[in-house]
Amino acid sequence: MIAADSNHPVDVVLARLLRLHPKLIDLSLDRIERLLAALDNPHHHLPPVIHVAGTNGKGSTIAMITALAASQGLRVHRYTSPHLVRFNERIALSCGPGQLPQPIDDQSLLALLDRVEAANGGVPITFFEVTTAAAMLAFAEAPADLVVLETGLGGRVDATNVLAAPALSVITAIGLDHMGFLGDTVAAIAGEKAGIIKHGRPVVLAAQAHDAAVQVVEERARQLTAPILPLSEHPIGRLGLVGSHQPANARAALTAFEAFMAQRGEAIDWPTAEQALASVQWTARLQRLADTAFVAEFGQRREIWLDGAHNPEGMAALMHSWQQMHGTGAAGLVIGVMANKDFTTMAHYLADRFSHIVTVPVPGTEAGMPPADLAAVIDGCDDVTANVLVASDIVEAMGKLAETLPSDAPILIAGSLYLAGAVLRHLEGEAGRLALVGV
Repeated sequence: MIAADSNHPVDVVLARLLRLHPKLIDLSLDRIERLLAALDNPHHHLPPVIHVAGTNGKGSTIAMITALAASQGLRVHRYTSPHLVRFNERIALSCGPGQLPQPIDDQSLLALLDRVEAANGGVPITFFEVTTAAAMLAFAEAPADLVVLETGLGGRVDATNVLAAPALSVITAIGLDHMGFLGDTVAAIAGEKAGIIKHGRPVVLAAQAHDAAVQVVEERARQLTAPILPLSEHPIGRLGLVGSHQPANARAALTAFEAFMAQRGEAIDWPTAEQALASVQWTARLQRLADTAFVAEFGQRREIWLDGAHNPEGMAALMHSWQQMHGTGAAGLVIGVMANKDFTTMAHYLADRFSHIVTVPVPGTEAGMPPADLAAVIDGCDDVTANVLVASDIVEAMGKLAETLPSDAPILIAGSLYLAGAVLRHLEGEAGRLALVGV
């Protein structure tokens, strides 16, 4: 799970914490509850929390909730995973009323990690659990009006699910992913996601593609007398996040935002809120790469896009958006996928969207699908019409597309958050940093 050796002080500590447990993922609440108790239960002293679970759309929904709250002058903390460039991204702290939270600085992060490591006393605990404890500590000690908290994996036994009474829970689109941990049916996975629902606390359920998911969440909410809020009817205007799937995420975010403001007894300044939605950004969600040396090297006239879609529903949404944006003309795709993903289903969604596809290994992990195997799967899809090539890395893949495509043909890099993180670290000159993007 480590992209490269790093001597950065934060990465040294993180690497040491990784060795505390033989497994990267081992879902349980026992260890996190023990550590939090040793830290005097910081999760009992948090600002109001909006807890978010789901298969797809969590990051975008969280970005919009955060932007909406900040637009009303609130102080907001945010916890997300995985990180793409630096671990600090996961723990974002309020910078003051009306400002978006920013990644915790290295000095503060090191101090937190030292405290949780000392409190843990060398007892086995997963990386996500011990770093979630650090986040809880940070949020409890820094004043804010709201914490927007993302689950790491699932919900029911996720390390974030230690809150007795969040302000509300949000469940975004549910689909098939992480089936080795959450179950092999939509209903089973929905049951894990619905585990964040708490007795009597409001629930926002985003639009769902699967009736089974709706039924499971509704039943869990009924058992806990937790009201499922009707989705906001406020008009969705221009969104800063690109993609045909983003209005559904915005609808869920607006619903949560309206409910939270109602709990505070405060009116909403709608023009300011709408402006926030129009300007919000979230990394590796149909992100157009900025004008950097990397972009210039492979064609200043072309658009180069980055997306972290890594499961069938995510790829379907991405391909629908891509077709709306670029049609089915000349275009290139660089794709790398983890071996545990359902790439056979994902590949069919590529259809006629690209004239050229280059498969690459996923950097920083041995758990990626070999690019030759990816190419074979794509070649076996009758509905995929692209010319398929294989490359040893992203730079080689981009070079092949630049040589082959018209100078204005767009390129998309997608298939894995590991891949997206590697691209961003390359662009930001952080290629040597510890890359943990699977947890």
